[in-house]
Amino acid sequence: MNAIAIIPARAGSTGIPGKNTKVFLGQPLIEWTIASAIESNCFQDIIVTTDCDLVKSLSMSFPVKILFPRPPHLCTSSAETVFVAQHALNWLKTEFTNIDIIFILEPTSPGRQAVHIQKSLEILNDNDVDTVASISEVPHHYSVSKQLKKDHDGNLIGIKGLHIGEMVHRRQNIEKSYALDGVIFGCRSSLLIGDSPTLWGKNIKGIQIDPEFIVDLDEPHQWDLAERQLAPILVK
Repeated sequence: MNAIAIIPARAGSTGIPGKNTKVFLGQPLIEWTIASAIESNCFQDIIVTTDCDLVKSLSMSFPVKILFPRPPHLCTSSAETVFVAQHALNWLKTEFTNIDIIFILEPTSPGRQAVHIQKSLEILNDNDVDTVASISEVPHHYSVSKQLKKDHDGNLIGIKGLHIGEMVHRRQNIEKSYALDGVIFGCRSSLLIGDSPTLWGKNIKGIQIDPEFIVDLDEPHQWDLAERQLAPILVK
C-alpha cells in the first residue's frame, strides 16, 4: 500500500512561541519528526504543511514536499487536524498520486522513532484495520477507578458516585487503562474523502509506546525536562 506522512507545523503556538522551530537538543524541533519519517522508509511522500516561512526554509533541506502557505483558516489553534490532513491529501492528489494510507506526525513528539512508524504501518496493512493510534498506559494513580469528585456538600466521592470505601485502592486490582499520546496516528485515506471526513474508522488498533519516548511540550517549563528525558535516546 502507498502511504504518505503529513507533518502539520503552523507558525502560531499559544503555549511556547515558535515551538516548531525552537531548538531542541541541538536542532529545530520539526527536524526530529522529519528525520524519523525519512528514516522509517515507509512513505511515498512526506508533506510538511505550514504557514511559517522558517518552517518552509528548514524543510527545504530535506527530501520532502512543502505545502505553503496553508490557508489561514487551517492555521488557528481551533483548526481540526482532520481538515488539515484532508487539505494536504487533496493538494497531493493533484499530482495524480495513488494514496492508501496517511500518517499524521506532530512535531511535538520528538521522541518518535522510525520503528514506531514501521510497526504502525504493519498494523494498518491488515485489511481489517482502519485506524491506528499510539497509546500509553495510564499510571494506576490516575486511573478512572481512583479518580474523585466533590458532591454538592463538598464531600469526596468516586468519579462514578461510589463511596471511597467501596472503591478499588490496591494497584494490583486496578484494571489497566490507556490514553492517546500523540506520537503516532495513521488511517486509511478513504476516511478523509467526502463532505464528512474523519480520522476514526470502524476498527481502531493501538500501538503502545514506552513512556521514555513520550514528552509534553505545551508549556515553557516542560522544554528543559523533555530535553533531559530524551537526550539519552536522541543524542548519539
